[in-house]
Amino acid sequence: MTLYMLFAAFGILIYTGAAVTAAFSGVNGEPLATIAANRSQAVIVAAESARAQAAGEKLFEELGCIGCHRPDGKGIGPALAGAFGRPVTDPGCGALTVDEEYVRESILNPSATVAAGFAPIMPTFAGKVTEEELRALIVYVKSLKGKTP
Repeated sequence: MTLYMLFAAFGILIYTGAAVTAAFSGVNGEPLATIAANRSQAVIVAAESARAQAAGEKLFEELGCIGCHRPDGKGIGPALAGAFGRPVTDPGCGALTVDEEYVRESILNPSATVAAGFAPIMPTFAGKVTEEELRALIVYVKSLKGKTP
């Protein structure tokens, strides 16, 4: 009987070890700890992006950008909803794509590129916004990509 119990216990130990190994091997053999770390990193990045977007939207209103870049397109500046990723024509430069660099330059040096049909009247915000605030404004304008003008 003792030998039988020893074999039974050994069998249970092997079965339990295999089940634990399968449970902790994760998806496609990737350890669960790695999956959890990657997921945590994605959650952190998403939360930071949401905070930057909210800060950018608040700054967009506080700096008065909303007065000229009205969502209804009736402002003296171009509406920004749906602009990110699209081409814009500048009489001096030709066709450009509204991307992060374009938005950055438009905020810091607005007369460098001016969308066709608009006067070069936007003031510069160089020295008026920090790099963090500038990034938040860019994230906010980028978030308007899916919105319709």
